[in-house]
Amino acid sequence: MNMVKMTGQLLLTAALGLSQFACNQSNVQPDQTAPAPTIQAMRASMSSLAGDWMLTNYKNDPLTPSLQNRATLSFQNLAGDEMQIGGRSFINHYGGKFEVDEQKGLIVSTDDIISTLMGGSEADMNAESKYLDRLPKAKFFELTGTNQLTLYVGSKDNPTEVMYFTRK
Repeated sequence: MNMVKMTGQLLLTAALGLSQFACNQSNVQPDQTAPAPTIQAMRASMSSLAGDWMLTNYKNDPLTPSLQNRATLSFQNLAGDEMQIGGRSFINHYGGKFEVDEQKGLIVSTDDIISTLMGGSEADMNAESKYLDRLPKAKFFELTGTNQLTLYVGSKDNPTEVMYFTRK
């Protein structure tokens, strides 16, 4: 298994006024002390994001076992530095686009965010709300090998939350 770490800057500035997205804790959690990424490293690793990912857990606010591995995050390559993003939060489906910006890294296009509006249990709705609040605040991502994705919410040096995903 190739355990090469690729790091890139991910700035998701859109406010997703949706509900939270949560899942199961992974037994393998990537190193959180990687050096700050560059735009070039981020671009080099973008194609590796393509595919489906499952939220396994959060570092600071762990999910309950019943909520683990239920939220998904999918990336699809579009033209140039643009990608389609989407998935299923605990209850609803969501989608949008993000692209590379030379100064800011990756930015979710707020004009393109869509979501279904179904209701669910209080636990599911709370989990969905937290997930979709954190996702656009992620500033950095790190890929470990081909099966582990880590999103850092807030600054890379002092994240307010870390989101762990595994490839489906």
